[in-house]
Amino acid sequence: MVNRVFIGVAWPYANGDIHVGHFGGALLPADIFAKYNRMVGNEVLMVSGSDMHGTPITILAEQEKKTAFEFAMRYHERNKTAIEKSGIEFDIYTHTHTDNHISIVQNVFKSLYDKGYIIKKTTKNPYCNSCKRFLADRYIVGECPYCHNQEAKGNECDKCGRVLEGMDLISPVCKICGSVPEYRDEEEFYLKLAMFSGKIKNYLQDKKYWRENTLQFTENFLKEGLIDRAITRDLEWGVPLPLEGYKSKVIYVWFEAVCGYLSASVEYSKNRNGDLWKDYWYNRDCKFYYFLGKDNIIFHTIFWPSILTGYDDKLQLPYDIPSNEFVNMGTGKFSKSKGVSDEYKIYNIVNSYPPDMLRFYMTLHMPENHDTQFDIDDMIKVYNEILVDAYGNLVHRVLSFYFANFAGEVTDPSNITGIGEDLEGCKERVSVLLSECKFKESLETVIQLIIKGNKMFTEHALWSKIKTDRTEAKKILDDFVWLINGLLILMMPFTPFSSKAGLKMFGNGYAEGSNVNWEDIIEPPVLRITDRPVPLFKKIEVEEKDIELNIKIATIQEVEEISGSDKLYKIRLSTGNETRTVVAGIKQYYTINELKGKKIAMLYNLEEKRIKEVESHGMILAAFDGVQLSLLTNRDVKEGDSVDCCNHNEVISINKFKKYSMEVAELDKEMDRVYAVTKNGRVELADPVDDAYINKKVILLHHNKKYIPLQCGGHILHLEREVKNGSPVS
Repeated sequence: MVNRVFIGVAWPYANGDIHVGHFGGALLPADIFAKYNRMVGNEVLMVSGSDMHGTPITILAEQEKKTAFEFAMRYHERNKTAIEKSGIEFDIYTHTHTDNHISIVQNVFKSLYDKGYIIKKTTKNPYCNSCKRFLADRYIVGECPYCHNQEAKGNECDKCGRVLEGMDLISPVCKICGSVPEYRDEEEFYLKLAMFSGKIKNYLQDKKYWRENTLQFTENFLKEGLIDRAITRDLEWGVPLPLEGYKSKVIYVWFEAVCGYLSASVEYSKNRNGDLWKDYWYNRDCKFYYFLGKDNIIFHTIFWPSILTGYDDKLQLPYDIPSNEFVNMGTGKFSKSKGVSDEYKIYNIVNSYPPDMLRFYMTLHMPENHDTQFDIDDMIKVYNEILVDAYGNLVHRVLSFYFANFAGEVTDPSNITGIGEDLEGCKERVSVLLSECKFKESLETVIQLIIKGNKMFTEHALWSKIKTDRTEAKKILDDFVWLINGLLILMMPFTPFSSKAGLKMFGNGYAEGSNVNWEDIIEPPVLRITDRPVPLFKKIEVEEKDIELNIKIATIQEVEEISGSDKLYKIRLSTGNETRTVVAGIKQYYTINELKGKKIAMLYNLEEKRIKEVESHGMILAAFDGVQLSLLTNRDVKEGDSVDCCNHNEVISINKFKKYSMEVAELDKEMDRVYAVTKNGRVELADPVDDAYINKKVILLHHNKKYIPLQCGGHILHLEREVKNGSPVS
């Protein structure tokens, strides 16, 4: 039986370029989910478009002396182009100023009004005497009464995500002229949300599988009690109110934007001369998924289900709403209204870098459970290290070796208890994770198979085996070609461009990459390599940069417990010519007596931070593998010395520190060369080290293509406890 899946993606305002915040928060997860569902044989309808109305657009259009339509259409077209270039495949990406959308929104409004769900109310609203207008939404700014953000808007607070009314703001002013508004009586139409309270509570009873942030935000909003919500505004730009005598009013953008999911479905069907949309919206077996950021949660968990229930209770309500947290830039979330640097705009990124690089990085940094940070330099680094050096290298090694020795021959995979078993297990695990909208974990699962594949291919040493047993070498190699086929399909939802390019190299039914299905992972068609394979990815060379860390040797003088915390210590340190206080979360791993007098490594130039009412001036460095934690030490280093190459003086943020890759490795010697053994194998060190450190666990800093052990004047810092290779440093 073919299942139907509806996917709705939050409609971005057409007031600027779509940025990586919206891409990672809503667009990319929806596309990964859609691609997977299409590959397993489900019928998918994925819709979205540009939100053309609302005050963000009118304000900017006024500033540019353009009509709102001209301004919005410019960004609609740019964003649509960027979306397509990034590999996002909508069935329809429309906008909210079509005749179809306006008609459907007016129909929904009129239906709710006729049924008594919408009423007229006279309320006091902010009015600017200077601008001669009521201040709707973003025309008024002030202090949020909940989190006290000083830049809250009249309809919502970007910081805490609260939905607001202009009257809620503390010390409000007009966005245009800065005047303090007065409050005048204004007649508006309100949706009586309280009438839907019981139905919404019943609807939510079986939604325990929703993400924690989605469910918690919704339940907290319900606890406060549903109140009437304004559904009209005094504006010239928007969907006209379908009632006589109200020419100056339009339907509030929050209401008409969510109706866009229905209107886009109808528009898609009309373009195909049919009623296809009904096969989804009136189908009890169809599951509806909505992808969005956390600032859109209640619009989809409470407002939209209320509207649907009141309009036509046979229409399907959301099955799952996998909302994401925020993607941050610097110290705050991305916001088009505040302006975004060009390097973070999708239009610029997909025209400057391979789109698979953006997709891969954003999946690994998808804010599914907490806010994440986007960094261009880190994106390039991750691309080079994983897509180029690990994944791309494995594909090219295997297929090139096959072409060189067995060009044109058909593969015959048979080793079902070897790499095939790992591939099948990976397929089943990724299937579960993708169906549960756990995209980051699903990609990490595939990466682990890539790492294992590289390791196993090296261990088989086929370049030697083929000289002595060509038949056995062919048998083993066939299994690895099977693995490559599986990896390319597993990666299709995440990196579709490179997957299609890789599958073309098999020269069979994959030629156009459009007929790939999920079962081809373990039951592939005929595989043969007839043309010389080409690399899937090209390494991006980056300019070498100085290390912006200052890691100093410090002696622990005093240690105190912090009241109310079972993890934190307040630690007094000496760096020779000064003392500092830091807060460290190592209480579960070290006693006070174990710490006193110990020489350790500390990040000296970290910005100050207040933790549990204690000012922390730095960070003690430690390695942690999930079970064991170990500090870095060496009895021969001197208090106050800086680690070689880590003596930068300017203060850095914690996010800047996290950009640096540091991991645990064990030093080993082979012949006359010293290597570091990491979780991914051996790496060659940038400089020679003393034999005294062989078999010791050290910390490697990976920078500018070099692996550098942390050391002071030839004395390498090492761990005093056993921690697994590859474990991170924090």
